[in-house]
Amino acid sequence: MIPAAAIQRGPQGTFVFAVKPDKTVEVRLVAVALTQNNVASISSGVAPGDVVVVDGQDKLQPNMKVEPRRGSPAAQGNPQTTPTGTP
Repeated sequence: MIPAAAIQRGPQGTFVFAVKPDKTVEVRLVAVALTQNNVASISSGVAPGDVVVVDGQDKLQPNMKVEPRRGSPAAQGNPQTTPTGTP
């Protein structure tokens, strides 16, 4: 389960920006099983504990460095991220 705001759509299909351990982002193609309210169930592409960007994706490109922030609004210009999985 991830926030629906993390889901992006492009020519290759649906994807998210996932944050790697070195705090850079990578594009991950995902298969969305179900979206309800503001939450999406992902059947492939991310695993529990992965961190995905939920705000500011329009400013990102693969391998850009980010500073993950949990549970608080992102500072202007900084992507907000959230861990995947169930709360």
